[in-house]
Amino acid sequence: DIGTDITNLIPTIAYIGKSLTPNNETAQNFTNPITYTVTAEDGSTKTHTVKTELVKANQKVFIGSDDGYLHALNARTGGLIWKYKAGGAVNSSPTLVNNVVYVTSMDGYLHAIDAASGQVKWTYQVTGAIWLSSPVVSNGLVFFTSAMSIYTGHVNAVDTESGMLKWRNVHANTTNPVVSDGKLFVAGFGQLRVYD
Repeated sequence: DIGTDITNLIPTIAYIGKSLTPNNETAQNFTNPITYTVTAEDGSTKTHTVKTELVKANQKVFIGSDDGYLHALNARTGGLIWKYKAGGAVNSSPTLVNNVVYVTSMDGYLHAIDAASGQVKWTYQVTGAIWLSSPVVSNGLVFFTSAMSIYTGHVNAVDTESGMLKWRNVHANTTNPVVSDGKLFVAGFGQLRVYD
């Protein structure tokens, strides 16, 4: 949060492979992005860039609940700061980017909530249900999956500013999308799709 000294942070990074460079749990200056390289057992490497973002919605923890609310709690005391009523149970993890909390709910909506005030910025409704899809944000788009049946669903890309759908693709059921190296990865029922 704002006020945190990011010039000497000690990160703990979970990875699968032979080694990580720079080393895990080694102090770094995160004023600028830090590039980490993971070396696999076969000697191949993959780089990941970590960027630290200071947010004004400091000292908050965001938690969804079966009661249909997104709760913002004080990270030090656990006290309630605000709560936002979604139309259904919030079973997925919220995502905080640029002081906006993105969360899906079982009523089939993606919600964009101002992290400081708890006020809704916009909502987007899908055709179908959203079960356990946690949103991921990259390059001005928020990605999440929705279900049409037990076996099929959609990958959705919604503009973070307007809340308008940019594109949608059919996919095998719902999972949590992942963004890495500028690509979107979505798995489901034995298939993995990669989107540029």
